[in-house]
Amino acid sequence: MDGTTPLADQSKSFWRAALLLGLFVCVFMQGSRGIYESTEGRYAECARETITSANPLEPMLNGVNHWTKPPLTYWAIGAGTMALGDNPWGARAYLVLSFLLTVVAVHLLDKALWKGGTRGLSALIFATAPVPIAAAHIISTDMLLTVWEAWALAFYWMAVRSGSRHFTTLMWVALGLAAATKGPVGLIPLTAILPAQWMLKRRGDAPRSVITLEGLLLFALIGLSWFGYVIWAHPEILKQWIGEEVVGRIAYDAHHRASSEPRKILMNYVPMMLFGTGPWLVWWLWKERAQLGRAAWARRFKDADFGVEQVFLALAIVIPFIVFSASSSRLPLYIVPLFAPMCVAIGRGWSHLLDSGRVSGRVVLRIAIAVALLMGAVKGIAAYRTSWKDMTAAAASMRDLPELQGDAPLIALFRVPLNGLQFHLDRRIPTIYFRLDNPTELTRQDALSFPVPTVVGVANTDLLPSSDEDKVYAPEGALVIVRSKELALYGPFFSPLGLEVLSAGEEWSVIRLTQRIDIGEIAEAAPEDDDI
Repeated sequence: MDGTTPLADQSKSFWRAALLLGLFVCVFMQGSRGIYESTEGRYAECARETITSANPLEPMLNGVNHWTKPPLTYWAIGAGTMALGDNPWGARAYLVLSFLLTVVAVHLLDKALWKGGTRGLSALIFATAPVPIAAAHIISTDMLLTVWEAWALAFYWMAVRSGSRHFTTLMWVALGLAAATKGPVGLIPLTAILPAQWMLKRRGDAPRSVITLEGLLLFALIGLSWFGYVIWAHPEILKQWIGEEVVGRIAYDAHHRASSEPRKILMNYVPMMLFGTGPWLVWWLWKERAQLGRAAWARRFKDADFGVEQVFLALAIVIPFIVFSASSSRLPLYIVPLFAPMCVAIGRGWSHLLDSGRVSGRVVLRIAIAVALLMGAVKGIAAYRTSWKDMTAAAASMRDLPELQGDAPLIALFRVPLNGLQFHLDRRIPTIYFRLDNPTELTRQDALSFPVPTVVGVANTDLLPSSDEDKVYAPEGALVIVRSKELALYGPFFSPLGLEVLSAGEEWSVIRLTQRIDIGEIAEAAPEDDDI
């Protein structure tokens, strides 16, 4: 296929390539990399506990309610694990469907926005964009939120072009699903939709109304009913949501994330926006460098080439970027939903390159295939690298220990709960949180109070026995999971406690206590693990 290939043939080629390459990049090695702490482990374990609990409407993590997100993502993860098992393939199955559905949504948005589309280029660009591909390989809410927001944008413009109220209603359904995935942030597409509606109404091209009774009712049923249920069943949770999940995330970083520092905007968001689509944006900017000057932009405004559609895309990209950048709680994948409108805009630019003959269809396909193969290789490399965060590998090294088959209590000694390990072993594990001290400042006498690191809290305390003084303890015969590196570091101080090493792996070891050890005073609050 070259630059003279008929438009219809190019469209079919690009659209087919988008589907095939999208399927390849999101399925290839999807379950080969283990489940990593902390984000993936937290979501996987929360899904396991939620769907096996007495009330799946109330998310559970470490035996207590986990109210930070609505349960839709946990249900999606649970559906995959019920079909494919409690393994990385099952836990990431929903991401495959989410990614492919987003490719379709980008294609439909592209066709509706430009009254014919860009030959499938936008979908092809999204299907081979590194950041969305990475998001489709990490268990979290971000890819699921992206699919609903992309469909909301697509349904709006399908309503504009067709005049059908059905598409407006479907837009509200998609927004409801977005809200059921991540709460109020699911409404961000309205910051582009409502201004576009106002501009189109002035031009006389808008659908009758973007706000319909049936649409609002469906949005309330899908997106708000869970919040209403929780507030009704647990009235005290409203204060927590407003104080921590809304005001806290925006104003003062209630979750204590390292990425909340302002410099992280430059370190994470800006590079992701520039290079997150791989070569597509950079290559287009280079090709169009002569057309991006001030005079060129002035001519575009004068020629009315910059209309509602361009304003809509600009708002759909810029406003969410500002919102996430201004928030005190910011993680890199938060901006993944921006890549749907971004790829539509970039696709429009590449369509101009094709029309002007500055690039051929063959070059476009070669770039797409090369990026897809490169991302496949990256996923393959990630699957074979070792890391202490890989709870799939940790569980595999422990699962065959005869001692784990019995009734001996299992305890983790670490700085955060090992949620991914709990997911794989299908059991809650008490975790002793600790703060590392400098071993050179310790004496052997310090080892008589376990553990040598200072205890700051315990997760799943209900699984540990307590003494007459209501202090929990690790009973004799209990198995303790500890990082091999830390066991080696504190070995001389642990030895007086009577420990038997059962398994010494590269990253994690399992030891058995040969005597009861009092843990001491226990802090009530678990340390925040979102950024570990």
